[in-house]
Amino acid sequence: MENGTNYPDQSGGVFLSPRHAAERGLTIARELARDGGWSGYSVVVTDERGRTITRIPIES
Repeated sequence: MENGTNYPDQSGGVFLSPRHAAERGLTIARELARDGGWSGYSVVVTDERGRTITRIPIES
């Protein structure tokens, strides 16, 4: 996630395709939105080289 601060996923999940990774990112963003306090942050899904696949804003 990012909003000036990064909170990387230390487990480094591997997915079958970029679409599957993006879907997981969307799930995480929705869960954080329900938790509250994350508005203004984004979940950023990257590939193994650190290239952005998608960026999902968290909206409460």
